Amino acid sequence: MRTLALLLCLLSTPLWAQKGEAPSLLYRSGLSYQISSDPSWGKGCPVVTGSRPYSPAYTADLRVGDIIRQIDGVSTQGLSLEDIQSLLERPVRTHLLTINSPGRELRQVALTPEAKEQGAVSERELAKAFALYSLEDEQVRRLSYPFVYRSSVSYDLSSVRTYSFAPSTEESRELDAELYAQISELLERTGLRRDDTSPDLILECFYELRPETSTLRDASIPKVTSHYDLRARDFARLPILPYTSGVTGSYSVHLALHATRPQHQDSILWSCESRDMLSEAMTLKDYARYMLPMMLQGFPYVSVSERPSYLIHTSRYYYTGLLYDVSSLDRVYDVEDHSPAFRAGLRRGDQILQINGRRLSPASPQELSKLYRTFVSETYRYRDTKLDTFTDARGVQGLSPWNKSEYSTIRKAFAKEKYVTAFDYLFSFRPYINDTDHTVLTFEIIRGGETYTIRLTPELRDESTISLDNNR
Repeated sequence: MRTLALLLCLLSTPLWAQKGEAPSLLYRSGLSYQISSDPSWGKGCPVVTGSRPYSPAYTADLRVGDIIRQIDGVSTQGLSLEDIQSLLERPVRTHLLTINSPGRELRQVALTPEAKEQGAVSERELAKAFALYSLEDEQVRRLSYPFVYRSSVSYDLSSVRTYSFAPSTEESRELDAELYAQISELLERTGLRRDDTSPDLILECFYELRPETSTLRDASIPKVTSHYDLRARDFARLPILPYTSGVTGSYSVHLALHATRPQHQDSILWSCESRDMLSEAMTLKDYARYMLPMMLQGFPYVSVSERPSYLIHTSRYYYTGLLYDVSSLDRVYDVEDHSPAFRAGLRRGDQILQINGRRLSPASPQELSKLYRTFVSETYRYRDTKLDTFTDARGVQGLSPWNKSEYSTIRKAFAKEKYVTAFDYLFSFRPYINDTDHTVLTFEIIRGGETYTIRLTPELRDESTISLDNNR
């Protein structure tokens, strides 16, 4: 088994960047961006490539694909990444950003980075540190797709507000209706709206599924590969051969989406094509269900023209709003306002004895890291190594999820006092941690020399994101 990421490493290297005049504060915006080289979408300006859910950027309604035209009145056209970073490196103030979003006029948003004290560690960070408790909820998967993108060098897609679809033939009408409904749902989320009277864009799908005369003979080539189901926010094993294998399957499939102007439908403004080999039959409808959402990750902003590789970062955990003391994790460093923990009565300075009946002692990062490694090592035999291996949220590769047939044994392992698994509450919605409906968490605390029991209902947060892998 590969080297495990230590909790101590996480806590000594915070996920938040330290900025500003107060050295005791750490700031986070949840925003990532890159300078666009796409002539049809914000060329020379920063384009948002990430906006983490529940972050200040997400709250400010910044979304992937947004063009940042100005920062505090300063034009971003032609600036370098370093220039952009310097404009945003003033976390003690609120930044006013001028934004171009798909389907919308120029708008202004206020971005205020959130601050926490340097001695505090959040549940988001702890979920990442204890990723091996539940790889289904804290993992990174790298998936590559055989897409080819094209965009016009002479048309600015930022002026587009509406779309419609090309007429269907009699034989294609039923499938087109299903594909176009899916495309509409995805485009409406970006801000575009359908207008069949006077659209700015005309969209059209092209597709083909055909049997091949030769069949797969190389037994070393996987007959199924993992693909992301954006609607289900989960992974599925599909009879799609690795596109890098170069082998011919039992079927070939082709799916393309073209965007043109109503008056110039022979001139393509944006397009994406996908070609795959299948080990067995698959309907075009099912193929499109998985491919269209990923194809539209590159609309309207095309950052990679061929064979993009995406990082699917899954991040789900129970949120209470507690911030723990980085030097002794049984102490409440602070409690976020209006959070479940705050409403339940937990306060700064409380010492936590138990969470859901699991003791929280010892509580130093060093001791917990050692016990965490012991737990992972001694329970490794309960993982299903026949399934896909993951990369955990700290970048450790070659890891497998829990074996479903071992769930009862795994629950007993979590309950063993020697492992000190109190922070498994972050994933206690999973059956391998609890086999009952644990929607209430119980904290036993000491305050002012008195012992109290506090119950609260946590929030299940899903902060999963899809981002382009720029290091492929």
